[in-house]
Amino acid sequence: MTEEPRIPRGLVIASGLAWRGLLVATAVAVVLWLIAQLAVLVVPVVLALILTALLAPVARIVNRVPLVPRGVATGVVVAGGLAVAVGVLWWAVAAFLDGLPGLSASIGESVVALRDRLAAPPFRLDDA
Repeated sequence: MTEEPRIPRGLVIASGLAWRGLLVATAVAVVLWLIAQLAVLVVPVVLALILTALLAPVARIVNRVPLVPRGVATGVVVAGGLAVAVGVLWWAVAAFLDGLPGLSASIGESVVALRDRLAAPPFRLDDA
């Protein structure tokens, strides 16, 4: 009769923790992968639901006006929402373009300061 070698208790515990850790890490990786794959679908749906929740009360108010059917009220609200979105985007782009010369100058100053810092000790790097 051969006696089987005993596995140390610490090794049994460590192996049990290791496979459980690998299982949890795999589950987390699968969930993250699914989120990444479904982001193309989920993000537009969530945005559409948010916009619907925001614009539905306005459409109901416009629909209460006499002789305004529901479809026309919805169209007016959608057109108004698009006009507001375009206006906000227009304002943001204009503000960015107004600040662009200052941003360009600031980046240029930062590059010069970084170049001077790298040329000084302890780095002593030159342009070559």
